[in-house]
Amino acid sequence: MSQIIWYMRIDLAKKFGTIFSSKTKICEMTNEEFRKWREGFGLTQGDIAKRFGVSRNTIQNWESGATTMPSTVEDACKVWEDRIKKEIAEFGPVTLCYADGPMWVSAYGSNRRLASLKLEPYPTNAAALARVRMLWGREDFHGPFITEKSGSFVWNQVELARVVDGSDKGAPTVRNAITRLANYIIENSAAYVRGDPTLKKVRDQEAAIRAVGEELLQLAAESEERFVSYQEFEVLLDRLHQLGSYPTNRQVGDVAHSIQGEEVVGRWQ
Repeated sequence: MSQIIWYMRIDLAKKFGTIFSSKTKICEMTNEEFRKWREGFGLTQGDIAKRFGVSRNTIQNWESGATTMPSTVEDACKVWEDRIKKEIAEFGPVTLCYADGPMWVSAYGSNRRLASLKLEPYPTNAAALARVRMLWGREDFHGPFITEKSGSFVWNQVELARVVDGSDKGAPTVRNAITRLANYIIENSAAYVRGDPTLKKVRDQEAAIRAVGEELLQLAAESEERFVSYQEFEVLLDRLHQLGSYPTNRQVGDVAHSIQGEEVVGRWQ
């Protein structure tokens, strides 16, 4: 019997690579390091689960040590880290770099002055993006990119173009930040503290929460046409709290820093 099992294992190993090999790579990242990595970006277990394509329970089991993390987790963290930085409104300090004229001058064209490189430091990612959206399309704004303190790139020109045209839904603009929070509220309208378990009150309260979520979506849309103050957002946030619905600190913080970013650069002045 043992010989039969051994041959079965050999056949499976041929089909699935090194699954039975003693040389299979073990994840060098500990469960505690993984948890700190996640919390360092202000992300919930659910947030990471969506990005990694696994269930929230899987993330919970990895962090508690109930199950062993596969070796691919560490690589996934490295891959996602660049994108996560982009989505954090308060990430910084950063520097916006751009030229005040075309960088390429034709040798056969008319004489033009050489372009100068401009460096503008900003306290947060959100502020730098608000400035990019403010300058985009101007004749004195060419080849923009954003770097972090170490000098590494955070955003390149192609990525910034997607922020400006609105196709990057994860970038920390005011519209995106409020929209993400609103969608979370609508999708989780049943997740609140219920003082009275009667079915009617449950349904009424869920409907009231969804209604505030819809108002937030409207506010997000208006942010593309006018300045939306934190006070306007806070009124709706207070109503959610009164209904027992609480967005995450990360979601609220992203809205606050996105609005502050527009104030810093004076986008609507």
